[in-house]
Amino acid sequence: MSQADLAEAIGRSLQTVGKIERGKSAPSFETLQALGRVLEVPVSAFFQIGPHEAGADDALARIVGRLAPLPPEKLAWIETVIAAALRGEP
Repeated sequence: MSQADLAEAIGRSLQTVGKIERGKSAPSFETLQALGRVLEVPVSAFFQIGPHEAGADDALARIVGRLAPLPPEKLAWIETVIAAALRGEP
């Protein structure tokens, strides 16, 4: 699938898809959901989890499942809370 096809399928610009692909921009949760739907993969597939983090993929899947139905304003608040909680973490 070309970037242009993907951009159209998820309702985002070609520039946005390119930036996400190059790691220059982080996708929103809504964009991750759209990517997962179009590419037919779970959202958790977009997160690299190393073998040293056994069980982390299950925890991530549970977290994503809880976040998926929330409205954008709740997601923004939760993102702020997570950022504050992780400040200073490696």
